[in-house]
Amino acid sequence: MDIWDDDWARREGAAQHRQFVARVLDFVDSLHFDVVLFSDSNVPMHPWLLSAYPQAITVNTVAEVNCILKPHASILMGGAAWKGCLHSNPINFASLAASTEPDWVGGYNVFSTPHIVDSHHLSPRVITHQSFKEDSLHWRPVFDYWLLAAGSVR
Repeated sequence: MDIWDDDWARREGAAQHRQFVARVLDFVDSLHFDVVLFSDSNVPMHPWLLSAYPQAITVNTVAEVNCILKPHASILMGGAAWKGCLHSNPINFASLAASTEPDWVGGYNVFSTPHIVDSHHLSPRVITHQSFKEDSLHWRPVFDYWLLAAGSVR
């Protein structure tokens, strides 16, 4: 997860930020995770996420993720900026699926869903299943999720 705190939301004018965080927590509440990772973007994570997952591990690079997860593990990834954080930060959809770090074989099976992804607050676009279909990455539908298979990004 990469969802920033309320101070960031106020500074940036991110409308309905708390509603998005609540929607994410409602969605993931029924799921079990062996490990929860927060991506460190030099902005504090939202306190509701910190409270819900006090044992979460903060990572800065894919190499750090590789030290925690096994090759080809399944990852559910969400965040507050579709084209920003989730496509462009060092830990992003493609970097996790490719995971081309030296001495690393394969990547991760990255799952996501519109329920836990938001567009950048300055964009009027709402992330939908159509967003995954039209994305430059080759997502495959799996029930209500989208899968970016390990090794599918080069």
